[in-house]
Amino acid sequence: MGRTVLAAAAAAAMLALPHVITVPYLVHLLVMTFIYVMLALSYDLVVGHLGALSLGHAAFFGVGAYTAGILSTRFMTGFGTELAAAAALASGLALAMGSPVFRLSSRSLSVGTLGFAMIAQYVAHN
Repeated sequence: MGRTVLAAAAAAAMLALPHVITVPYLVHLLVMTFIYVMLALSYDLVVGHLGALSLGHAAFFGVGAYTAGILSTRFMTGFGTELAAAAALASGLALAMGSPVFRLSSRSLSVGTLGFAMIAQYVAHN
């Protein structure tokens, strides 16, 4: 019970913090910090709890970022739409790639996720 209350209080504080801080640069730093914390927590989920070394997290991060960026600049959509589309596309891609790759052994899984990250890098570069 106490842990749930603490987590709810921390979530409420994180949601309220950008409204309390009025300096745009500090808000930007806060948002970027929370984004990287979410990325680190997702990596901890795979590596820490499952014990599998995944080297493709940056690819999913990039897919979500490119999706949100394209929707924002070309289609002028709102933040909620961009967030939902980026999460859906990155999650769908992770599910499509993760289903066959997680059947591999630990070393093969690392190489498979690294290959996916390299492919995503080439696609983003070109």
